[in-house]
Amino acid sequence: MRKISFYPKLALTNIRSNGKLYYPYLLTCTFAVAMFYIVLFIRYNEGLQSVRGAAYVESYMAFGSVIISIFSLVILFYTNSFLMKRRRRELGLYNILGMEKRHIASVLFFETILTGLGSLFLGILTGIVFSKLVYMLLMRLIQFPVPLGMSVSFPAILSTVTLFSVIFLVILCYNLWHIRLSNPIDLLRSNQVGQKEPKTKAFLALFGLLTLAGGYTLAILVKSPLDAILWFFIAVILVIIGTYCLFTAGSITLLKILRSNKTYYYKTKHFISISSMLYRMKQNAVGLSNICILSTMVLVTVSTTATLYAGMSSYIDAMYPYDIGLRFEGQEEDTLSSYSSFLEDLAAEKGYEVTAETWYEYWNISAGYENGEVFAPSDYNTINCYLVVLKQEEYSRYVGQDIQLDQDEILLFIPEGNHSANTVTLFGTEYRIQAYLEDSISQMDGIRVSGFQSMLIVVSDDATVERFYQAAYQNTETYRGNQSGYVGISIEGSDEEKLDFYEIICDFIYKDPNTKTDFSEISVPNGRGNGYATLGIHSRQMNEDEYFAMYGAFLFLGIFLGLLFLMATILIMYYKQITEGYDDRERFTILQKVGMSPSEVRASIRSQVLTVFFLPLTVAGIHICFAFPMIVKIIQVFGLYDLPLFIVSTVSTFVLFAIIYLLVYTLTARVYYKIVR
Repeated sequence: MRKISFYPKLALTNIRSNGKLYYPYLLTCTFAVAMFYIVLFIRYNEGLQSVRGAAYVESYMAFGSVIISIFSLVILFYTNSFLMKRRRRELGLYNILGMEKRHIASVLFFETILTGLGSLFLGILTGIVFSKLVYMLLMRLIQFPVPLGMSVSFPAILSTVTLFSVIFLVILCYNLWHIRLSNPIDLLRSNQVGQKEPKTKAFLALFGLLTLAGGYTLAILVKSPLDAILWFFIAVILVIIGTYCLFTAGSITLLKILRSNKTYYYKTKHFISISSMLYRMKQNAVGLSNICILSTMVLVTVSTTATLYAGMSSYIDAMYPYDIGLRFEGQEEDTLSSYSSFLEDLAAEKGYEVTAETWYEYWNISAGYENGEVFAPSDYNTINCYLVVLKQEEYSRYVGQDIQLDQDEILLFIPEGNHSANTVTLFGTEYRIQAYLEDSISQMDGIRVSGFQSMLIVVSDDATVERFYQAAYQNTETYRGNQSGYVGISIEGSDEEKLDFYEIICDFIYKDPNTKTDFSEISVPNGRGNGYATLGIHSRQMNEDEYFAMYGAFLFLGIFLGLLFLMATILIMYYKQITEGYDDRERFTILQKVGMSPSEVRASIRSQVLTVFFLPLTVAGIHICFAFPMIVKIIQVFGLYDLPLFIVSTVSTFVLFAIIYLLVYTLTARVYYKIVR
């Protein structure tokens, strides 16, 4: 009985005696378990099914659970390697004192069991306690009422226990394999083994520079928002490869160049810091690269999701300025006018006060675009431009002003391009630009201009529109666009009353009430008793709920993953400081014995720590600067063109992250100094 209890007691003693190493690891495990449980709790929550747009929330939570599970495996496996590295001498001492490898394996087994059970218990308990609070935060973001009551998700508990049991089993197998292959003498002397000077890997440094330059070039040169989505992940992979290569090989090359500069190198502060970093950079490179990549991920994730959420209200205002909108294809102008009158009469009949209404005709045309010129594409592969064309009388009625254009004049909105040009070539004909339209007109009443290079063009008459169509349909095998119409109406009342009026309109459009669906494209009589026109009907209030669910859940997931990446960054920083503190303690003791003063030692330590610690943050800031143009394009796909908002969001996120980074540096540096002293 005593023999059976010996190994668990020894394992518990080891965890306590190595608390400086184990407690952050346990805290990380607990945090990861709690996050995974909370995401699954939200995903499986039955109350979520009553939320309009619940499909978005559920899909985002499913995606988040996959990211957290993969990331938990990576970060826990990575931090476990720090633990095993620091405990090599201890395990070697056990072996020298008579414990066989199977006995050491038993100790590691019980350490893993205690760590796993403790993490699962505390993590699930923490997840249960905070799940309701986090769920309320999500409901607040998507602007939906939160039901009362507390609940526990047993499917989430089962999935969490299963996942992390597998992770701890993988870690245990790795540790046992590592002990099986190790030599007791090597383990005992592992902390005393000197490091060789790393070789200069010029080819690897050049390769890293080229891949990093390739990723930056893609981010800068991509013009189309859809191309930005396609090339984004390729650019990310190139930047990650370049970051690892430059931290691994480029840093060593740079330090050797500094060392070759005799004037700079042979100064007390520079001599110690450069020589120390040079010999350590081989083992530090991966940690620094991880910190840099994780920092970049935090900045991109949080700033992008925050921008999309903050800009959602303006986007909804631009897309749905009227409470109810009807979009037609194949209707003529007099029919649109009759539909507008019908909606006004219906509102009056049902007791609703109309506050605003509009109707107009427009044309969608797909085309090619290159070097500032719009042309008829030869096939689908050359379609990269989307035109929305209005006649001047339609636009005049919309803005409430009398607009007069000559046949060779246009009004133009173009999100990307030269806004100082006086002319533009459209299908082989040059037109003078009377004025550039403001951004607010870019999505007038549901005409969404996004994705490809897009333009909204106001022309003088039908003849110009016909000229565009004739040019665009030169190749009849390629679909070019269509004639469309829009009727919009707003009424006085609450959101519920506006949704009721939307249902009333649907009852008139859908002859069978059982066929009512949202956002359906249906065939309805065109008002003349023969023929049919394609119609899409939307409600601003219903769309608003959908968008809040989508972007609110997106922001929630961005914050959640940002916290996960931040936790990993802090953990790597902490273990890096711990490892370097133990490695440097004997070195600086020797330096003081040979004549260095304590002030010189402190100055050298400060120079070295600051250089290494803030290098990843600096490089992450450079990554964000080069990635900015591409991320702007991607955000445009979501219909957001508010560049100042994204700039403010990115800068604010970076400043906030830098403050947190500085606090982490201050706390971990104290641990480092305490160990060194």
